[in-house]
Amino acid sequence: MNGLFARTLLTILGALLILVAVLAGLTFLGLQRSLGEWDRARGAQMSELALRVLSERPAEVSVPDNAPLFVFDAAGNLVFSNRGEGARRRTGEQPTPVLSGGSVVGYYLTGEAHFRNDAANARFIESLRSSLWAGLGLSLAIALAVGLLFSRSLSAPATRVARALDRITHGDLSSQVEESGAREIALIARSANRLRLQLEREQDLRRQWVHDIAHDLRTPVAALRAQFEGMRDGVLEVSPQRLEKNLREIDRVQEL
Repeated sequence: MNGLFARTLLTILGALLILVAVLAGLTFLGLQRSLGEWDRARGAQMSELALRVLSERPAEVSVPDNAPLFVFDAAGNLVFSNRGEGARRRTGEQPTPVLSGGSVVGYYLTGEAHFRNDAANARFIESLRSSLWAGLGLSLAIALAVGLLFSRSLSAPATRVARALDRITHGDLSSQVEESGAREIALIARSANRLRLQLEREQDLRRQWVHDIAHDLRTPVAALRAQFEGMRDGVLEVSPQRLEKNLREIDRVQEL
């Protein structure tokens, strides 16, 4: 995981996962809040219907069929039920007081007012959740594909530059580094090309220097050898002037 490709991919995927998680969390929180608002609105609606039943004619009050409603007067007598006259208060349930002008005018009982209690609503929520999970899965798949492509496009030029620099360090100055990719990577490639050209110039200078030094050494060494061989063979006279000349040549070689 030390490569540029792996690190870039992990960074992109990590950021996208955080973004998807935040969006999913906000979506589910918004859904739960909406369901809670609906439940509270339904509870307020049932309380208003119960008050209308107690203050108006029950037959003129329209109650939703998917919500059971039992209305009692202040004495606890059942005055309205949309589930039939035989329906009675279930054990353990406490009726909710109906207030009018600050006074209790009756009570009502209803089923749990939840959006999910309705079969159609439950199917809607299930379908919505399935769509959200499918959307999250598709988003992650697309994010993975985009992350792979982006990471590869970012790391490929860096890999080429790294390989070219490795060849340069091993003495291969023939291949030019491709200046592509991000601006920073292209700048590194451009610097590597300048370094390669500089090393080529220095290599040429080194070759010329060695050639020149070898030539400058070869001439005085050959002259000295000829002088000493001539004196050894008696062809040349051994004189102070000749020795002084040879010493000057030796000093020149020493300087070189």
